[in-house]
Amino acid sequence: MKTTLLTYFLIFCIGLSYVKSQDIHFTQYQASPLLLNPAMTGLVDGKMRATFHFREQWSSSMIKPFTTIGAAIDMPFLQNKVGNDWMGAGLTIVNDRAGEGQLQRTSVLGSVAYFKQLNRNNFLSAGGQIGFTQRSLGFSNFSFNNQYDDGFNPGLPTGEPLFTESITHVEFNVGVLWLLSASDYVNYYLGASARNITQPINSFMEDESQGLPLVYNIHFGSEIQLTNRWFLYPSLLGMYSKQARQISGGALVGYELMKDRRQQAMILGGTVYRMFDAIAPIVAFEYQTFRMGLSYDINLSDFNKVSNFQGGPELVLNYQIPLPVESQMGVIFCPRF
Repeated sequence: MKTTLLTYFLIFCIGLSYVKSQDIHFTQYQASPLLLNPAMTGLVDGKMRATFHFREQWSSSMIKPFTTIGAAIDMPFLQNKVGNDWMGAGLTIVNDRAGEGQLQRTSVLGSVAYFKQLNRNNFLSAGGQIGFTQRSLGFSNFSFNNQYDDGFNPGLPTGEPLFTESITHVEFNVGVLWLLSASDYVNYYLGASARNITQPINSFMEDESQGLPLVYNIHFGSEIQLTNRWFLYPSLLGMYSKQARQISGGALVGYELMKDRRQQAMILGGTVYRMFDAIAPIVAFEYQTFRMGLSYDINLSDFNKVSNFQGGPELVLNYQIPLPVESQMGVIFCPRF
Protein backbone atom coordinates (compact mmCIF):
# COMPACT_ATOMS: atom_id res chain seq x y z
CA MET A 1 0.00 0.00 0.00
CA LYS A 2 2.87 2.37 0.83
CA THR A 3 4.34 1.65 -2.59
CA THR A 4 1.03 2.51 -4.25
CA LEU A 5 0.76 5.76 -2.29
CA LEU A 6 4.34 6.67 -3.16
CA THR A 7 3.71 5.99 -6.85
CA TYR A 8 0.63 8.22 -6.89
CA PHE A 9 2.50 10.92 -4.98
CA LEU A 10 5.39 10.91 -7.44
CA ILE A 11 3.04 11.08 -10.42
CA PHE A 12 1.14 13.90 -8.72
CA CYS A 13 4.36 15.86 -8.13
CA ILE A 14 5.55 15.27 -11.69
CA GLY A 15 2.20 16.48 -12.95
CA LEU A 16 2.21 19.65 -10.83
CA SER A 17 5.77 20.50 -11.89
CA TYR A 18 4.68 19.87 -15.48
CA VAL A 19 1.97 22.53 -15.07
CA LYS A 20 4.27 24.97 -13.30
CA SER A 21 7.40 24.83 -15.40
CA GLN A 22 6.86 23.05 -18.69
CA ASP A 23 5.21 24.31 -21.84
CA ILE A 24 3.92 21.90 -24.46
CA HIS A 25 6.85 20.87 -26.64
CA PHE A 26 7.62 18.38 -29.36
CA THR A 27 10.84 16.58 -30.27
CA GLN A 28 10.18 17.43 -33.94
CA TYR A 29 9.74 21.08 -32.97
CA GLN A 30 10.46 22.32 -36.49
CA ALA A 31 7.37 20.39 -37.68
CA SER A 32 5.05 22.42 -35.45
CA PRO A 33 5.69 25.98 -36.67
CA LEU A 34 2.59 27.67 -35.22
CA LEU A 35 3.40 26.48 -31.69
CA LEU A 36 7.06 27.33 -32.16
CA ASN A 37 6.49 30.90 -33.36
CA PRO A 38 3.27 32.65 -34.47
CA ALA A 39 5.37 34.67 -36.94
CA MET A 40 5.56 31.46 -39.02
CA THR A 41 1.81 31.51 -39.64
CA GLY A 42 1.19 31.45 -43.39
CA LEU A 43 4.79 30.62 -44.35
CA VAL A 44 3.45 28.13 -46.87
CA ASP A 45 4.27 27.61 -50.55
CA GLY A 46 0.69 26.50 -51.17
CA LYS A 47 -2.96 27.39 -50.57
CA MET A 48 -3.12 25.80 -47.12
CA ARG A 49 -1.08 23.66 -44.71
CA ALA A 50 -2.54 21.09 -42.30
CA THR A 51 -0.45 19.45 -39.56
CA PHE A 52 -1.22 16.61 -37.15
CA HIS A 53 1.06 15.80 -34.22
CA PHE A 54 0.97 12.87 -31.77
CA ARG A 55 3.43 12.34 -28.92
CA GLU A 56 3.54 9.78 -26.11
CA GLN A 57 5.90 9.61 -23.13
CA TRP A 58 6.64 7.18 -20.30
CA SER A 59 4.38 4.34 -21.48
CA SER A 60 7.01 1.87 -20.21
CA SER A 61 7.13 3.32 -16.68
CA MET A 62 3.63 4.68 -15.95
CA ILE A 63 0.17 3.12 -15.95
CA LYS A 64 -1.13 6.03 -18.00
CA PRO A 65 1.52 7.70 -20.18
CA PHE A 66 1.76 11.40 -21.01
CA THR A 67 0.15 12.06 -24.41
CA THR A 68 0.01 15.18 -26.55
CA ILE A 69 -2.15 15.58 -29.65
CA GLY A 70 -2.02 18.69 -31.80
CA ALA A 71 -3.65 19.81 -35.04
CA ALA A 72 -3.14 23.03 -36.96
CA ILE A 73 -4.09 24.68 -40.22
CA ASP A 74 -2.70 27.88 -41.70
CA MET A 75 -2.74 29.67 -45.02
CA PRO A 76 -1.27 32.73 -46.73
CA PHE A 77 -3.47 35.49 -48.10
CA LEU A 78 -3.19 38.96 -49.70
CA GLN A 79 -0.29 37.78 -51.87
CA ASN A 80 0.77 40.24 -54.58
CA LYS A 81 -1.41 43.01 -53.12
CA VAL A 82 1.47 45.05 -51.66
CA GLY A 83 4.55 44.10 -53.65
CA ASN A 84 5.78 40.70 -52.47
CA ASP A 85 4.37 41.13 -48.94
CA TRP A 86 1.62 38.86 -47.66
CA MET A 87 -0.25 37.84 -44.52
CA GLY A 88 -0.98 34.51 -42.88
CA ALA A 89 -3.77 33.18 -40.66
CA GLY A 90 -3.98 29.94 -38.72
CA LEU A 91 -5.69 27.89 -36.03
CA THR A 92 -4.06 25.49 -33.56
CA ILE A 93 -5.72 22.99 -31.21
CA VAL A 94 -3.60 21.07 -28.69
CA ASN A 95 -4.58 18.56 -26.00
CA ASP A 96 -2.09 17.34 -23.42
CA ARG A 97 -2.79 14.59 -20.84
CA ALA A 98 -0.33 13.76 -18.09
CA GLY A 99 -0.43 10.65 -15.95
CA GLU A 100 -2.75 9.01 -13.44
CA GLY A 101 -4.14 12.26 -12.08
CA GLN A 102 -5.58 13.13 -15.48
CA LEU A 103 -3.75 16.44 -15.54
CA GLN A 104 -5.01 17.87 -18.80
CA ARG A 105 -4.45 20.97 -20.88
CA THR A 106 -6.47 21.98 -23.94
CA SER A 107 -5.58 25.07 -25.98
CA VAL A 108 -7.40 26.65 -28.92
CA LEU A 109 -5.29 29.39 -30.48
CA GLY A 110 -5.76 31.64 -33.51
CA SER A 111 -2.75 33.34 -35.08
CA VAL A 112 -1.92 35.96 -37.71
CA ALA A 113 1.36 37.13 -39.22
CA TYR A 114 2.56 39.76 -41.67
CA PHE A 115 5.53 39.11 -43.99
CA LYS A 116 7.49 42.13 -45.23
CA GLN A 117 10.03 41.92 -48.05
CA LEU A 118 13.14 43.91 -47.11
CA ASN A 119 14.95 43.20 -50.38
CA ARG A 120 15.10 40.37 -52.89
CA ASN A 121 16.73 37.93 -50.45
CA ASN A 122 15.44 39.07 -47.04
CA PHE A 123 12.02 38.86 -45.43
CA LEU A 124 10.89 39.84 -41.94
CA SER A 125 7.65 38.75 -40.30
CA ALA A 126 5.83 39.50 -37.06
CA GLY A 127 2.96 37.47 -35.65
CA GLY A 128 0.56 37.21 -32.76
CA GLN A 129 -1.46 34.37 -31.29
CA ILE A 130 -4.43 34.51 -28.94
CA GLY A 131 -6.90 31.98 -27.60
CA PHE A 132 -8.09 30.05 -24.59
CA THR A 133 -6.37 27.39 -22.51
CA GLN A 134 -8.16 25.13 -20.05
CA ARG A 135 -6.32 23.06 -17.46
CA SER A 136 -7.92 20.39 -15.30
CA LEU A 137 -6.79 17.86 -12.71
CA GLY A 138 -8.81 14.84 -11.58
CA PHE A 139 -8.32 14.91 -7.81
CA SER A 140 -10.85 12.07 -7.44
CA ASN A 141 -8.17 9.74 -8.86
CA PHE A 142 -5.90 10.29 -5.85
CA SER A 143 -6.05 8.68 -2.44
CA PHE A 144 -4.79 10.23 0.81
CA ASN A 145 -3.77 8.91 4.24
CA ASN A 146 -6.95 10.21 5.91
CA GLN A 147 -9.04 7.98 3.62
CA TYR A 148 -7.56 4.75 4.99
CA ASP A 149 -9.33 3.11 7.91
CA ASP A 150 -8.51 -0.60 7.86
CA GLY A 151 -8.77 -0.20 4.10
CA PHE A 152 -9.42 2.53 1.56
CA ASN A 153 -12.69 4.46 2.01
CA PRO A 154 -13.24 7.08 -0.73
CA GLY A 155 -16.13 8.53 1.29
CA LEU A 156 -13.81 9.83 4.00
CA PRO A 157 -12.59 13.45 3.76
CA THR A 158 -9.08 13.84 2.37
CA GLY A 159 -7.96 16.37 4.96
CA GLU A 160 -6.34 18.34 2.14
CA PRO A 161 -6.99 21.99 1.15
CA LEU A 162 -9.83 22.62 -1.30
CA PHE A 163 -8.76 22.65 -4.93
CA THR A 164 -10.33 23.96 -8.12
CA GLU A 165 -10.37 21.08 -10.58
CA SER A 166 -10.50 23.27 -13.71
CA ILE A 167 -9.07 26.67 -14.62
CA THR A 168 -9.39 28.62 -17.89
CA HIS A 169 -7.33 31.59 -19.02
CA VAL A 170 -6.57 33.66 -22.10
CA GLU A 171 -3.24 32.87 -23.75
CA PHE A 172 -1.39 35.53 -25.74
CA ASN A 173 1.86 34.88 -27.62
CA VAL A 174 3.98 36.96 -30.02
CA GLY A 175 6.94 36.34 -32.32
CA VAL A 176 9.25 37.66 -35.03
CA LEU A 177 11.05 35.82 -37.85
CA TRP A 178 13.83 36.67 -40.30
CA LEU A 179 14.34 34.71 -43.53
CA LEU A 180 17.42 34.94 -45.72
CA SER A 181 18.13 33.33 -49.08
CA ALA A 182 21.91 33.64 -49.01
CA SER A 183 22.37 31.90 -52.37
CA ASP A 184 20.75 29.34 -54.62
CA TYR A 185 22.16 26.64 -52.31
CA VAL A 186 21.92 28.06 -48.77
CA ASN A 187 18.92 29.50 -46.89
CA TYR A 188 18.50 30.49 -43.25
CA TYR A 189 15.79 31.49 -40.81
CA LEU A 190 16.07 32.94 -37.31
CA GLY A 191 13.14 33.55 -35.00
CA ALA A 192 12.19 34.56 -31.48
CA SER A 193 8.90 34.28 -29.64
CA ALA A 194 7.41 34.89 -26.21
CA ARG A 195 4.55 32.91 -24.67
CA ASN A 196 2.18 33.76 -21.82
CA ILE A 197 2.58 37.51 -22.32
CA THR A 198 -0.14 38.34 -19.78
CA GLN A 199 1.17 35.74 -17.26
CA PRO A 200 -2.32 34.43 -16.42
CA ILE A 201 -3.19 32.81 -13.08
CA ASN A 202 -2.38 29.12 -13.11
CA SER A 203 -3.16 27.74 -9.66
CA PHE A 204 -5.62 24.98 -8.77
CA MET A 205 -5.63 26.47 -5.24
CA GLU A 206 -6.90 29.87 -6.42
CA ASP A 207 -3.58 31.47 -5.51
CA GLU A 208 -3.36 34.70 -7.52
CA SER A 209 0.40 34.87 -6.96
CA GLN A 210 0.89 31.75 -9.11
CA GLY A 211 0.91 33.15 -12.65
CA LEU A 212 2.31 31.32 -15.65
CA PRO A 213 5.89 32.43 -16.33
CA LEU A 214 6.92 34.06 -19.57
CA VAL A 215 8.53 31.52 -21.89
CA TYR A 216 11.05 32.78 -24.45
CA ASN A 217 12.02 30.79 -27.56
CA ILE A 218 14.92 31.44 -29.90
CA HIS A 219 15.19 29.14 -32.90
CA PHE A 220 17.37 28.80 -35.96
CA GLY A 221 17.24 26.62 -39.04
CA SER A 222 18.89 26.26 -42.42
CA GLU A 223 18.55 24.44 -45.72
CA ILE A 224 21.86 23.61 -47.39
CA GLN A 225 22.04 21.92 -50.77
CA LEU A 226 25.13 19.72 -50.67
CA THR A 227 24.86 18.14 -54.14
CA ASN A 228 22.24 17.81 -56.83
CA ARG A 229 20.19 15.43 -54.64
CA TRP A 230 21.61 15.67 -51.10
CA PHE A 231 20.43 18.30 -48.59
CA LEU A 232 21.27 19.18 -44.97
CA TYR A 233 18.75 20.70 -42.52
CA PRO A 234 20.37 21.76 -39.21
CA SER A 235 18.22 23.37 -36.50
CA LEU A 236 18.52 24.73 -32.97
CA LEU A 237 15.96 25.70 -30.32
CA GLY A 238 16.50 27.43 -26.99
CA MET A 239 13.67 27.82 -24.46
CA TYR A 240 13.93 29.88 -21.29
CA SER A 241 11.67 30.73 -18.35
CA LYS A 242 12.24 31.38 -14.65
CA GLN A 243 11.48 27.74 -13.82
CA ALA A 244 13.02 25.90 -16.77
CA ARG A 245 15.63 26.07 -19.49
CA GLN A 246 15.96 23.78 -22.46
CA ILE A 247 18.26 23.59 -25.47
CA SER A 248 17.53 21.25 -28.37
CA GLY A 249 19.48 20.83 -31.56
CA GLY A 250 19.92 18.44 -34.41
CA ALA A 251 20.05 17.91 -38.12
CA LEU A 252 18.34 15.97 -40.87
CA VAL A 253 19.98 14.76 -44.07
CA GLY A 254 17.67 14.48 -47.06
CA TYR A 255 18.03 12.61 -50.35
CA GLU A 256 15.76 13.41 -53.30
CA LEU A 257 14.44 10.17 -54.78
CA MET A 258 12.65 12.01 -57.57
CA LYS A 259 13.63 15.46 -58.74
CA ASP A 260 10.97 16.82 -61.01
CA ARG A 261 8.85 19.96 -60.63
CA ARG A 262 5.65 17.90 -60.81
CA GLN A 263 6.93 14.66 -59.26
CA GLN A 264 9.00 15.04 -56.09
CA ALA A 265 9.96 12.62 -53.31
CA MET A 266 12.54 12.77 -50.53
CA ILE A 267 13.65 10.55 -47.67
CA LEU A 268 15.23 12.14 -44.58
CA GLY A 269 17.01 10.90 -41.48
CA GLY A 270 18.79 12.41 -38.52
CA THR A 271 18.73 13.05 -34.79
CA VAL A 272 17.66 15.68 -32.26
CA TYR A 273 19.39 16.06 -28.90
CA ARG A 274 17.58 17.69 -25.97
CA MET A 275 20.30 18.72 -23.52
CA PHE A 276 20.53 16.56 -20.37
CA ASP A 277 17.21 14.93 -21.26
CA ALA A 278 16.98 12.81 -24.41
CA ILE A 279 18.26 11.98 -27.86
CA ALA A 280 15.84 11.04 -30.62
CA PRO A 281 16.45 9.46 -34.04
CA ILE A 282 14.13 10.83 -36.73
CA VAL A 283 13.08 9.44 -40.10
CA ALA A 284 10.79 11.25 -42.52
CA PHE A 285 9.40 10.76 -45.99
CA GLU A 286 8.02 13.35 -48.39
CA TYR A 287 5.99 12.80 -51.52
CA GLN A 288 4.74 15.83 -53.39
CA THR A 289 3.12 17.99 -50.68
CA PHE A 290 2.65 15.21 -48.10
CA ARG A 291 5.16 14.54 -45.34
CA MET A 292 5.34 11.98 -42.53
CA GLY A 293 7.91 12.11 -39.73
CA LEU A 294 8.55 9.60 -36.94
CA SER A 295 10.89 9.94 -33.96
CA TYR A 296 11.54 8.09 -30.70
CA ASP A 297 12.93 9.67 -27.53
CA ILE A 298 15.72 7.79 -25.76
CA ASN A 299 15.71 9.10 -22.20
CA LEU A 300 19.14 10.19 -20.89
CA SER A 301 18.09 12.01 -17.70
CA ASP A 302 18.17 10.58 -14.17
CA PHE A 303 14.64 9.32 -14.79
CA ASN A 304 16.14 6.59 -17.02
CA LYS A 305 16.52 4.46 -13.87
CA VAL A 306 12.73 4.16 -13.97
CA SER A 307 12.13 4.49 -17.71
CA ASN A 308 14.96 2.14 -18.76
CA PHE A 309 15.93 4.79 -21.34
CA GLN A 310 12.50 4.51 -23.02
CA GLY A 311 10.94 7.93 -23.64
CA GLY A 312 8.31 7.55 -26.30
CA PRO A 313 7.32 7.91 -29.95
CA GLU A 314 6.23 10.98 -31.87
CA LEU A 315 4.39 11.07 -35.21
CA VAL A 316 3.91 14.08 -37.48
CA LEU A 317 1.74 14.27 -40.60
CA ASN A 318 1.82 17.35 -42.80
CA TYR A 319 -0.08 18.12 -45.98
CA GLN A 320 -0.14 21.23 -48.15
CA ILE A 321 -2.74 22.05 -50.78
CA PRO A 322 -0.49 23.11 -53.65
CA LEU A 323 -0.75 26.23 -55.73
CA PRO A 324 -0.60 25.99 -59.53
CA VAL A 325 3.05 25.79 -60.60
CA GLU A 326 2.93 29.24 -62.17
CA SER A 327 1.57 30.77 -58.92
CA GLN A 328 4.09 29.34 -56.43
CA MET A 329 6.03 31.84 -54.31
CA GLY A 330 9.41 31.27 -55.89
CA VAL A 331 10.74 34.57 -54.51
CA ILE A 332 10.82 33.35 -50.89
CA PHE A 333 12.47 30.43 -49.14
CA CYS A 334 9.82 28.32 -47.34
CA PRO A 335 11.50 26.13 -44.68
CA ARG A 336 10.85 22.39 -44.84
CA PHE A 337 8.76 21.43 -41.84
